[in-house]
Amino acid sequence: MTLSLPEMKILALLQKDARITNQTLADEIGMSASPCWRKVRKLEDDKVIQGYRAVLNRKKIGLGVMVFVRVSIDSHSETQARRFEQEVMALEAVIACYSIGGDADFLLQVVAGDLDAYADFSMTVLRRLTGIKAMQSMFVMKEIKPLASYPIKATLGHALSQREGLGHKAHTGHFTVQVYSHNAPCFRPRINWHEKALPTVNSHRYRPVTGVVPVAYASA
Repeated sequence: MTLSLPEMKILALLQKDARITNQTLADEIGMSASPCWRKVRKLEDDKVIQGYRAVLNRKKIGLGVMVFVRVSIDSHSETQARRFEQEVMALEAVIACYSIGGDADFLLQVVAGDLDAYADFSMTVLRRLTGIKAMQSMFVMKEIKPLASYPIKATLGHALSQREGLGHKAHTGHFTVQVYSHNAPCFRPRINWHEKALPTVNSHRYRPVTGVVPVAYASA
C-alpha cells in the first residue's frame, strides 16, 4: 500500500513514543487534531499499526540469556513445515521464528533465565519438535542494536523527492555535480545538499530540478 507523507510522519513519531498524545502528534506533523486522529485510526484499521506494547528490559525480568537457533527439518513438505510452525508458536520461550533460505530452514530466537535453563529447554523441548534434523545454537554475547523501530526515514525521503520533483540523488542527502576540465579527466565530487543552502560550484549556485544534474565547466 502507498502511505501519504503525514501517515509516514505519524508512524515515525509513534515508533519513538507510542504514548504521545494526539494533540502533540498533530502539532508535530502540522495538522489539526481531528484529521490526525482519523489517520491514526485508519493506520490501525489497515493493520499498518498492529498494536502498542511496552518494551521490557529482559535482564531485569530474569531472562539473562538470548539464543538464535538455526533449525533444519528432515522433510520440506508443506505439511511438515506447517506442523513445525504450529508447535513453535505454542512455545513461550521462542519469542520469534523465521523461515529462512540457505543451509537451514528456520531461525528461532529464544530467551531463558540462564545457560542451564536454556540447555534444559533445548534438550527436552526443541530437540523433540516434529521433524528436527539438526540444530545450531548461537548465543548472544552482547546486544548492540536490538530491534526498536522500522526505518520510516528512507521511505519518507523517497516520497518527498517524488512530491517535490527532485531526482533520486537529491533525496539521499547528496547529489552529483559533474565538473569538466580541458586538461583533466571528468570527476564527480559529492556535495552536501542542504535545504536552505544551495551548493556552489565555481561561484555559481545550482538547484537540482526533476532529477536534472547541473553541469559546470572549469577552465584549464
